[in-house]
Amino acid sequence: VWAVAGQFVGYLYLLDFGVRESVIRYTSKYAARGRRAALNRVLTAAIAIYSVATVLTLAAVALCVWRLPNWLDLDPEFWHDTRWAVAFGGLTIAQTFLFNVFNGIVLGLRRWDIGNAIGIGWNLLRATLVVFFLLRGYGIVALAAFQFAMSVLSGLTSLTISTVLLRRRGMAFGFAPLTRRQFRAISRRLLGYGAYVIINNVGEKVINASGAVIAGLFQPIQAVAHYAIAGSL
Repeated sequence: VWAVAGQFVGYLYLLDFGVRESVIRYTSKYAARGRRAALNRVLTAAIAIYSVATVLTLAAVALCVWRLPNWLDLDPEFWHDTRWAVAFGGLTIAQTFLFNVFNGIVLGLRRWDIGNAIGIGWNLLRATLVVFFLLRGYGIVALAAFQFAMSVLSGLTSLTISTVLLRRRGMAFGFAPLTRRQFRAISRRLLGYGAYVIINNVGEKVINASGAVIAGLFQPIQAVAHYAIAGSL
């Protein structure tokens, strides 16, 4: 159930549309040229796009929570844990979109050392807590819940650090008013650059995040564990 739920909701990452990579590009470009107003317009448009992606993600999560047990032909005893695991997994992805803007700012300012330190630090803590909870008999609902909490804290860390880095460069972030025409033009640039990322992400999901889902659709759910463990190697 854990493997299938993780891969199933993982497809929601495709709603990223490659915007984070576009934020990295334009943050680097406009910060180097000292164009604060232009950068804030790009960041405002990116947040607006991600807000739409977040709403779509929440709608998809609600559908998955309702229907996934039936799609996988799960025994009723698994329904409760499956639904909660999918709900927390989907919420984790939904909040990631908005925080991706600030993660992109950190990387766009060429502070890959800080960006990697954030990722490594929170991943080590997450792994430690996985062991802690499992040794004390907690199940997948608890794992999904604390991973959601860890992801939110990681995002808040990126938000705080990106804000500080921008201020140090005299490029403090602020929401910029955008006309409909400006928003369309900036969105085309962001999504146009991100189109290559979308193609890459689709291929990556098909190759690396389909096995457990396919096994779960056509085999008893217990068969997925053998595939997931072997596939992780």
